[in-house]
Amino acid sequence: RETQGFYLLVSSWAIQMNSLNLVVDGSNIEQDLNRRTTLFITGLKYAHSISHLVKTVLNMHSTMSAPLTKSKVLSICRLIELLKTIEATYHRCAMLVAESMSQIVQLHAFKCLTVVNQARQRLVSEKRLPNKKLDVLASLNLMQSCLNGPGTKSRLLVSSLAFGVAQGVPRIFTNDEHVSLFENMKKVEAAAELRKRLRWACDCSFLYWHRYLIGPYFNEIFENPTEANRVRHMFAALRDGSGPPFAALHEESPDVLAEAYEKEVEGLLRNHIISPLGKNIEEDLRLSTHAHLKLDDRNPFKVGLRDLSPFLRVKPIRFFNGHVDIRAEVTHYLDQTFYNLTTVALHGWKTYGEMRDLAAQKYGLSMLEVHLPSQTLEQGLDVLEIMRNINVFVSRFLYNLNNQVFVERSSNNKHLNTINIRHVANSIRTHGTGIMNTTVNFTYQYLKKRFFIFSQFLFDEHIKAKLIKEI
Repeated sequence: RETQGFYLLVSSWAIQMNSLNLVVDGSNIEQDLNRRTTLFITGLKYAHSISHLVKTVLNMHSTMSAPLTKSKVLSICRLIELLKTIEATYHRCAMLVAESMSQIVQLHAFKCLTVVNQARQRLVSEKRLPNKKLDVLASLNLMQSCLNGPGTKSRLLVSSLAFGVAQGVPRIFTNDEHVSLFENMKKVEAAAELRKRLRWACDCSFLYWHRYLIGPYFNEIFENPTEANRVRHMFAALRDGSGPPFAALHEESPDVLAEAYEKEVEGLLRNHIISPLGKNIEEDLRLSTHAHLKLDDRNPFKVGLRDLSPFLRVKPIRFFNGHVDIRAEVTHYLDQTFYNLTTVALHGWKTYGEMRDLAAQKYGLSMLEVHLPSQTLEQGLDVLEIMRNINVFVSRFLYNLNNQVFVERSSNNKHLNTINIRHVANSIRTHGTGIMNTTVNFTYQYLKKRFFIFSQFLFDEHIKAKLIKEI
């Protein structure tokens, strides 16, 4: 309930901040400056309240060792996002704030001077002043001197001390004057130290000690793709967590802890968002490409299909000294997957080409071409390889007289190699006509050896006797 209340308040405040004009309204300058003062200080108050609430809840649960429910974790993360939203709003309106700050300080300092001058005139009009009132008069003169200059830290400090001295004596200020002076002094201090107070209020370095919040938060974001842009605010908060490691004294170099923190956060993002996102997009592309097979029901009215494109529209997020680009990471994953699967089964090149085109149309991903052959140019066995191992060729291949083709006798694969005139012609085109003389020479030498062995075999007495009988 508190989270929802703060969400509405901060949203309304941010809209009002963005609606302010850069130039002050000349027709009613004081009213416009008062409105700007209220807006600037209101944002600061919201930031302080949210920061105090988050730190209190986390520290209380940590001290009491009480577990946080998922709903509480998500509410805390939402409040952290609101902190960074406030900071981002001030940053977006930096020109407006810078233009208005000096005018706001001057306006409220003038109001303070008016009250101080009225009290001073009353004191001066008295005929006899006791010592206490003389001290008050001196303090009022000091306040005038300090408030007549720029709103520096030392001037504001001296003004606060002088105001404290003046308050010590009763009936120096009326009730209305006291309230007005007190409020305007606070506004001058807030306006002069706005940047410093904002940085302190929106500091989320405590997240370094509560990293267990990140995993459930990333899971929730992945389950709700429409809220993907919220990741930017969380990474802005996580970037503040780089401060505590540099204060460590037990390591020789604080960079060790900072690098470990950076790797841990990036690992959580990869495990909870990037990897599941890549797999889901790949599955969606695969099912869409094979829709004609009717693998399952993809009717969006019956099956809760999620639109994952908001993740791909998230701009690169700065984190430490680098950037986290979800779109580039998913594109690289799909490129790598499609390439590896195409090399394993070249016959699927067309399917992965269609998936690549679908990814460009549906998700706007600019994927790389795999530059693998879209078909296989099978030339069969090379004639030179056959000549180098002609004895193996003769033992493993048979000749089909009808089709004029050599066929492999047997094979451990699911297919048999064949060699015909086309394969010989391909080899001649590849190596040139010079291989013909080499091929004829190899064949002649091989046949010469075989016929010599055959002739020796015929002189054997057993073979010779059987041949004579047949004659």
